Amino acid sequence: LESVVPQLDAALMTQTSPFTGYSNTITVSFSCNIDLTNVDGAYIQLETFSGPTIGSTLAFIEVSGFQGGELGTVADYTTDTLKYTVASGQTLLASSTYVWTIDITNPEATQAPEVHFSITTAKINNDAGGVQSIYFRKLDPLPGTALKGVTNGTNALHNVI
Repeated sequence: LESVVPQLDAALMTQTSPFTGYSNTITVSFSCNIDLTNVDGAYIQLETFSGPTIGSTLAFIEVSGFQGGELGTVADYTTDTLKYTVASGQTLLASSTYVWTIDITNPEATQAPEVHFSITTAKINNDAGGVQSIYFRKLDPLPGTALKGVTNGTNALHNVI
């Protein structure tokens, strides 16, 4: 019998442009050490995702790791959180790295929010004979490297004039 502590093996968010008002592609990469399924109500949130005007949903493009449709086609957006729910009949496999992109327009004001990942799921706990809610997150999944002459320019949603 092996116990596994749920955690993110990898979590990273980068961007293509650190400048206010510019088009920007955010690249999200993540890997988890447990399977995340729709049956377990699993979802991924990118929190403190503030600034860009993106409406109530945000389309994304699967880049790698996906078989097709594991997270549907859009994320729900409320206040400052993007929520990706594992689609019906789908599973994000443990130890697989998933990469996707989202296109936004940077806000007109400078900002450097503390963006972070969180995962929520209700896995079956066989020992307890019931369901256990599991929540874990990674704070500040940002690379902290320069881009186009801007310190920390690769950090998602870090914008300068």
